[in-house]
Amino acid sequence: KIFPSVTISFITTSLFNVLIDTNISCLKNIRKLLFGGERASVNHVRKAFEFLGKEKLINVYGPTETTVFASFYPVNHIDENEYSILVGKSISNTGIYILDKHQNLVPKGIPAEICIGGNGLCAGYLNRKELNAEKFIDHPFKPNEKIYCTGDLAKWREDGNIELID
Repeated sequence: KIFPSVTISFITTSLFNVLIDTNISCLKNIRKLLFGGERASVNHVRKAFEFLGKEKLINVYGPTETTVFASFYPVNHIDENEYSILVGKSISNTGIYILDKHQNLVPKGIPAEICIGGNGLCAGYLNRKELNAEKFIDHPFKPNEKIYCTGDLAKWREDGNIELID
């Protein structure tokens, strides 16, 4: 048996996909499974959801610069026509902003860059002044704070959840 006593786990999306493809039964004791690190495959998540059921899967998103994950999306249903697993809404004490190239908020449905601020934001890269200036910018809405520009594209859905864009 693989992981017989593990009931709560956080794994990368790549490992999640491998487990679903090769040994989904190793997840039979799972009460909560968080997965993230890259865009999730709808087919793999659907297969896991059918095996595990509601209230067990959580897709998380966030770069290391924001303390590993900044948002979460409990997977409690998957529409038949779904083409993307959402990354959800921000965790506590975290602000997620989808901003255009001028650091303006974009309306729902418009793809732009994810920028993240809040208590989990790191101080920057050690000895990387130029990269820090590029990635950790002044917060456009909160004086004396910074946000991290991820380089990832996303859009807000009508329900307030975030969808990553390829």
